[in-house]
Amino acid sequence: TVFFIRFTILLFILFRPKFLDDDSLSIPFNKLLTNSKNISFQDFEFLFYSNHYYLNTKASLEDFSLKLNHSKEEVTIFVKTQLDQNFTDLLNQNRVEYLKQLLRSKKFESFTIEALSEMSGFGTRRSMYNSFNKYVGMTPGEFIITLN
Repeated sequence: TVFFIRFTILLFILFRPKFLDDDSLSIPFNKLLTNSKNISFQDFEFLFYSNHYYLNTKASLEDFSLKLNHSKEEVTIFVKTQLDQNFTDLLNQNRVEYLKQLLRSKKFESFTIEALSEMSGFGTRRSMYNSFNKYVGMTPGEFIITLN
Protein backbone atom coordinates (compact mmCIF):
# COMPACT_ATOMS: atom_id res chain seq x y z
CA THR A 1 0.00 0.00 0.00
CA VAL A 2 2.86 2.38 0.75
CA PHE A 3 4.29 1.71 -2.71
CA PHE A 4 0.90 2.42 -4.31
CA ILE A 5 0.52 5.73 -2.43
CA ARG A 6 4.03 6.84 -3.42
CA PHE A 7 3.43 5.82 -7.01
CA THR A 8 0.15 7.80 -7.11
CA ILE A 9 1.82 10.90 -5.70
CA LEU A 10 4.63 10.62 -8.23
CA LEU A 11 2.13 10.33 -11.08
CA PHE A 12 0.23 13.33 -9.76
CA ILE A 13 3.44 15.38 -9.66
CA LEU A 14 4.52 14.34 -13.15
CA PHE A 15 1.12 14.63 -14.83
CA ARG A 16 -0.36 17.46 -12.85
CA PRO A 17 -3.80 18.66 -14.01
CA LYS A 18 -3.69 21.96 -15.90
CA PHE A 19 -6.46 23.59 -13.84
CA LEU A 20 -4.08 23.74 -10.88
CA ASP A 21 -1.97 26.28 -12.80
CA ASP A 22 -4.87 28.70 -13.14
CA ASP A 23 -4.08 31.95 -11.27
CA SER A 24 -7.72 32.63 -10.44
CA LEU A 25 -7.67 29.63 -8.10
CA SER A 26 -4.58 30.72 -6.20
CA ILE A 27 -4.79 32.59 -2.90
CA PRO A 28 -1.89 34.66 -1.58
CA PHE A 29 -0.45 33.26 1.63
CA ASN A 30 -1.07 36.44 3.65
CA LYS A 31 -4.79 36.25 2.74
CA LEU A 32 -4.94 32.81 4.32
CA LEU A 33 -3.67 34.19 7.61
CA THR A 34 -6.05 37.13 7.89
CA ASN A 35 -9.79 37.01 8.18
CA SER A 36 -10.88 39.43 5.47
CA LYS A 37 -14.63 39.16 5.84
CA ASN A 38 -16.46 41.93 7.65
CA ILE A 39 -17.70 41.63 11.19
CA SER A 40 -21.27 40.44 11.31
CA PHE A 41 -23.55 42.45 13.57
CA GLN A 42 -25.18 39.20 14.75
CA ASP A 43 -21.80 37.81 15.87
CA PHE A 44 -20.95 41.06 17.62
CA GLU A 45 -24.35 41.27 19.28
CA PHE A 46 -24.26 37.64 20.39
CA LEU A 47 -20.83 37.90 21.99
CA PHE A 48 -21.17 41.37 23.49
CA TYR A 49 -24.82 41.51 24.54
CA SER A 50 -26.20 37.97 24.71
CA ASN A 51 -23.13 36.60 26.49
CA HIS A 52 -22.89 39.76 28.64
CA TYR A 53 -19.25 40.31 27.71
CA TYR A 54 -19.36 43.78 29.23
CA LEU A 55 -19.84 42.26 32.71
CA ASN A 56 -16.36 40.75 32.58
CA THR A 57 -14.05 42.85 34.74
CA LYS A 58 -11.11 41.84 32.52
CA ALA A 59 -12.93 42.87 29.33
CA SER A 60 -10.65 44.52 26.79
CA LEU A 61 -10.55 45.31 23.11
CA GLU A 62 -7.74 42.78 22.60
CA ASP A 63 -9.63 39.96 24.30
CA PHE A 64 -12.90 40.78 22.56
CA SER A 65 -11.14 40.90 19.17
CA LEU A 66 -9.68 37.45 19.76
CA LYS A 67 -13.06 36.04 20.74
CA LEU A 68 -14.64 37.62 17.68
CA ASN A 69 -11.77 36.33 15.49
CA HIS A 70 -10.97 39.76 14.04
CA SER A 71 -8.20 42.30 14.49
CA LYS A 72 -8.39 45.12 17.01
CA GLU A 73 -8.48 47.61 14.17
CA GLU A 74 -11.46 45.89 12.54
CA VAL A 75 -13.39 45.84 15.83
CA THR A 76 -12.52 49.48 16.54
CA ILE A 77 -13.75 50.56 13.10
CA PHE A 78 -16.89 48.42 13.44
CA VAL A 79 -17.81 49.90 16.84
CA LYS A 80 -17.10 53.44 15.66
CA THR A 81 -19.08 53.16 12.42
CA GLN A 82 -21.96 50.98 13.61
CA LEU A 83 -22.43 52.26 17.16
CA ASP A 84 -20.76 55.70 16.98
CA GLN A 85 -18.74 55.05 20.15
CA ASN A 86 -15.37 53.76 21.17
CA PHE A 87 -15.05 50.33 22.77
CA THR A 88 -14.38 51.59 26.30
CA ASP A 89 -17.43 53.86 26.27
CA LEU A 90 -19.55 50.99 24.95
CA LEU A 91 -18.37 48.75 27.80
CA ASN A 92 -18.92 51.38 30.49
CA GLN A 93 -22.31 52.49 29.19
CA ASN A 94 -23.61 48.92 29.25
CA ARG A 95 -22.13 48.36 32.69
CA VAL A 96 -23.90 51.47 33.99
CA GLU A 97 -27.22 50.28 32.51
CA TYR A 98 -26.75 46.90 34.19
CA LEU A 99 -25.92 48.61 37.50
CA LYS A 100 -29.07 50.72 37.19
CA GLN A 101 -31.10 47.52 36.70
CA LEU A 102 -29.53 46.05 39.84
CA LEU A 103 -30.34 49.18 41.81
CA ARG A 104 -33.94 49.21 40.56
CA SER A 105 -34.35 45.56 41.58
CA LYS A 106 -33.58 46.56 45.17
CA LYS A 107 -30.45 44.41 45.29
CA PHE A 108 -28.64 47.42 46.70
CA GLU A 109 -30.34 46.75 50.00
CA SER A 110 -28.42 43.50 50.56
CA PHE A 111 -25.17 44.35 48.71
CA THR A 112 -22.65 47.15 49.01
CA ILE A 113 -22.05 49.57 46.17
CA GLU A 114 -18.60 47.97 45.69
CA ALA A 115 -20.17 44.53 45.30
CA LEU A 116 -22.74 45.82 42.83
CA SER A 117 -19.97 47.65 41.00
CA GLU A 118 -18.00 44.41 40.65
CA MET A 119 -21.13 42.52 39.57
CA SER A 120 -21.55 45.15 36.84
CA GLY A 121 -18.05 44.57 35.50
CA PHE A 122 -16.24 47.60 36.89
CA GLY A 123 -12.73 46.97 38.17
CA THR A 124 -12.67 49.80 40.69
CA ARG A 125 -15.16 51.87 42.61
CA ARG A 126 -13.70 55.07 41.14
CA SER A 127 -14.22 53.94 37.53
CA MET A 128 -17.80 52.97 38.38
CA TYR A 129 -18.51 56.37 39.96
CA ASN A 130 -16.92 58.25 37.04
CA SER A 131 -18.86 56.25 34.46
CA PHE A 132 -22.13 56.42 36.40
CA ASN A 133 -21.81 60.19 36.73
CA LYS A 134 -20.91 60.51 33.02
CA TYR A 135 -23.92 58.54 31.73
CA VAL A 136 -26.55 59.21 34.39
CA GLY A 137 -25.48 62.63 35.67
CA MET A 138 -25.52 61.64 39.33
CA THR A 139 -23.86 59.27 41.77
CA PRO A 140 -25.34 55.84 42.54
CA GLY A 141 -26.38 57.13 45.97
CA GLU A 142 -28.34 59.98 44.41
CA PHE A 143 -29.86 57.53 41.94
CA ILE A 144 -31.04 55.30 44.83
CA ILE A 145 -32.70 58.33 46.44
CA THR A 146 -34.61 59.06 43.22
CA LEU A 147 -35.95 55.47 43.25
CA ASN A 148 -37.69 55.96 46.60
